[in-house]
Amino acid sequence: MDNWITFWKYICLIGFGSYIISVLFIIPFGARDILRLFKELGKNRDSKGSLNSGKED
Repeated sequence: MDNWITFWKYICLIGFGSYIISVLFIIPFGARDILRLFKELGKNRDSKGSLNSGKED
């Protein structure tokens, strides 16, 4: 019985450890991608706005 407790304890620790490591990688890289997205959207808005600034509807 003690072997099963030890086995599941290690499985649980490995599971939590891999979850924490994946979170530590996903959050910074995801935030970097979102910041890049907003910068690109800002560039696109500025370039379209400067092209349309001489035209009036």
